[in-house]
This record gives sequence, C-alpha cells and structure tokens, in this order.
Amino acid sequence: MFRYNNLMPRRSAPPRLPAGPPASAEEGAQRIKAALIKLFDPQDGGGANWRLMAESLYLTGFQLADERLDAPVRHSLMQRVHEGSYRRLSDDSEASKARRVCCCIANHAGDRPS
Repeated sequence: MFRYNNLMPRRSAPPRLPAGPPASAEEGAQRIKAALIKLFDPQDGGGANWRLMAESLYLTGFQLADERLDAPVRHSLMQRVHEGSYRRLSDDSEASKARRVCCCIANHAGDRPS
C-alpha cells in the first residue's frame, strides 16, 4: 500500500489463534465463545444474538454427544449438564436474582415504549 508521509493508517493483522487444540474444556470454551461472537454479531450496532447463540451451541453439543461419544461417556456428560442446568434454575442467591432481573429487562426492552 502506498503511504504518503505516514498519513494513511496501517492495517493490523487480526490476532492469531493459539496453535494446536485447546488444553482444557475452559480454554476450548473461551475459543468457541470468541468464534461465536464473530459469527452471530451482525456488526449493526445491536450486538450479538445471545439467545440464538446459546440455543445453537446447545443443539450442536447435544448432536455431537449423540453422534460421537460412547454411551458411558455421553451419560456422564449429560448428567453434569443436567446438574449444572438444575443448579442454575434453582439458584436463589441475590446475584442470581439480579442476573435474572437484568436478563428479563434486556429481553423485554423492546416491548416498552421509548
């Protein structure tokens, strides 16, 4: 690119993904989250469609478990998913209540007149 007196901005390369597969489920989750945000953010200023992102991720995860995991491994994983879901549904802590209120407000923000 021709640069005249350094007035034209430099293009920076996008950050590189770490080489190799993730070392843990947590690291894998962080990489998937970053990829999903890029995929589901239409760049229109409204942000990513979080509900569609979560539903797509769950659907894909269940399909992978059904198609690729042996029965004992799948059963163990699904039991942990169930326990985690139940814990989130039954959590009555103040932080959880605040999260639910914020999510409820965010989900219904379009319903209110400006």
